Amino acid sequence: MRRGVRKIVIVLVAAMLVLLVAGIGGSVYARSRVAFPQPTGTYAVGRTDAHFVDRTRPDALGAEPSAPRELMVTIYYPAAPHPGAAHSDYAQGKLLSLTAADAHMPPFVLSLLARPHLYEDPPPMARAGGFPVLLFEPGWGVPPIFYTATLEDLASHGYVVAAIWPTDCIAFTLFPDGRGVTQTRQGEDPDKYTNQDAVALPVREKVGGVWTQDARFVLDRLAAMNDAPGRFRGLLDTERSGMFGHSFGGAIAAEAAVADPRVKAAANLDGSPVMEDRAPVPITKPLLMMRSTLPAPPADELARAHLTRAQFQAHEDATYRRLYATARPGEMVTLAGAGHDSYMSDVALLGRVPFSSNPDRVGTIDGLRAVRITDAWLVAFFDRTVAGRPTSDPAFPEAVAQRW
Repeated sequence: MRRGVRKIVIVLVAAMLVLLVAGIGGSVYARSRVAFPQPTGTYAVGRTDAHFVDRTRPDALGAEPSAPRELMVTIYYPAAPHPGAAHSDYAQGKLLSLTAADAHMPPFVLSLLARPHLYEDPPPMARAGGFPVLLFEPGWGVPPIFYTATLEDLASHGYVVAAIWPTDCIAFTLFPDGRGVTQTRQGEDPDKYTNQDAVALPVREKVGGVWTQDARFVLDRLAAMNDAPGRFRGLLDTERSGMFGHSFGGAIAAEAAVADPRVKAAANLDGSPVMEDRAPVPITKPLLMMRSTLPAPPADELARAHLTRAQFQAHEDATYRRLYATARPGEMVTLAGAGHDSYMSDVALLGRVPFSSNPDRVGTIDGLRAVRITDAWLVAFFDRTVAGRPTSDPAFPEAVAQRW
């Protein structure tokens, strides 16, 4: 009897310790960014996942190169949720565990802080002629779930947003049968293991080709979904498509616009072209380039180059204008105080500590402010170039635009 009581006491003490740690951990993280911003469009947003297999194309980046290329795509769409429906969790089950591990925080903390405004698998909103489609590719190595706040905001403005999980090239991809595929050596960013262009550029070219084919294949599958019986029949207007992405995914957006006539416009969030500065990108469609200002070169490096910070920024601007010189029109928006990861909406919102040991990667601009500015420019750009809705530039003093 005494042994049984002792066991109960031990269990209760352990439970109290867990709750104490959870409370402390939650309060520490809660002092960072907490809630996702309310989407700025008028539509409720649904989210669902699609599993596509390209049996005509072997997976050149996979552990088994002869296997067909498999992709997961998360679709955000204008929705008609049932009355009283509750907003979805950020993630659940194994996906939550994998996402939290990649975010370097406990799953319960991620669930506490990351609170989207979307619904899971609700009926889509009906509309004659359907909705324009936007494809999205993340940064190299980054699961697209970390861009949820931006993706749901675009969908709230009447777009179907298809976020592609580039299998083999990101931390993890989870398939419906429970398989979790992690990043392979073939799918790793060469900047992680070499500083030699002779090694890195062929890898970037090969992976860039796969990602561009992924985008075109996903657009094909969405067109098939639009024509087939099902809830999305007649709602996916793939002939009015655009594409955007962050970092390497942004470079791919421009490449897809070159390769596929259905992609009417591309937005690149702080990404260098696939071949970096070796050759201009032959895009002749509308292009939005959003850039960061941090990390800036140290003062001693600038001194050795005999450059001021203003001269360095002007040189960078000129380089990107040269690489995308044929875009018509071309727009380049520089966001003061932004770091490269400021364009990962959920990272910017949840604060810098859990995701990055380098504060320059999320910059000095407030995370919510960065997300609001980014989303507003994306909506205005795609409204003009894809949806055919005339609109003016967003008015934010931190965002300086150049055009050609």
